[in-house]
Amino acid sequence: MIERLKALFAVLVSPRLLKALVSFRYSGYLLDVGWFEAFRRRMPVRGSGEPIPWTTYPFLEFIEPRLWRDLRIFEYGCGNSTLFWAARAATVVAVEHDAAWAARIGKMLPPSARVAHAPQGSAAYPDAVREGAPWDIVVVDGVDRNACLERAVDALSQGGVIVLDDSERPEYATNILRERKFRRLDFWGISPGYWYRKCTSVFYRDGNALGV
Repeated sequence: MIERLKALFAVLVSPRLLKALVSFRYSGYLLDVGWFEAFRRRMPVRGSGEPIPWTTYPFLEFIEPRLWRDLRIFEYGCGNSTLFWAARAATVVAVEHDAAWAARIGKMLPPSARVAHAPQGSAAYPDAVREGAPWDIVVVDGVDRNACLERAVDALSQGGVIVLDDSERPEYATNILRERKFRRLDFWGISPGYWYRKCTSVFYRDGNALGV
C-alpha cells in the first residue's frame, strides 16, 4: 500500500507524468483493452461495455481465441465472467455463495448457462463441481478456493484445465495440482479497472482442451 501511495504522489507532483497519464485516456493500451470504461463502471467490461472476467488482461488475450463452442465450463463464483463464458461455450454452470448476486446474474444468462447457490463454508459449495462433471475448464475465482481446487481435479474431463485467479496469493494450495502432475502457466498483469499487478494461472496436462 505504501508503495502504491508513493507512485500516486509521484504522478501528482510531476506535470510530465500527469500529462502522460491523461494521454492514456485517448490512446494506448489502457484505452485499447477498455480499462477506463471498467474503471468508470467499477466492473469488468471492455470499452464497448461487453462483460469480461476480472482476470488479468494477458490471460484474456490467451484464453479467448482458444475457446470453442463445445466446451463445458464450471465456475466457482459468478459475475461478468459467467456472461463471458456463456457467450462462448456450450454449457456453463457457476456456483455462488451470495444468493442475491446469484439470482441477479442468473437472470442475465442464456439457457445454456445457470448459477447455483451454496452457502460459504458449506460442503455444498466446493462439491458443486461434481454435479454435471466432467468439465473441460474449471475456473476457481470464488470463496473456499483450496477446497475448490481439491474437488476440481477429479471433476475434469480427460483434457480438462483449471484456471485460478489471484494465483500470486501464497495461501492458495497450488501444490495440490503440482502433486497431480499439472503444469502451470502464469499470466501477470493488471485487470479491468485496477492498477495493481496480479496473476491468473492455467493448470494443465498433456492433451488439454486449450491446446497448450
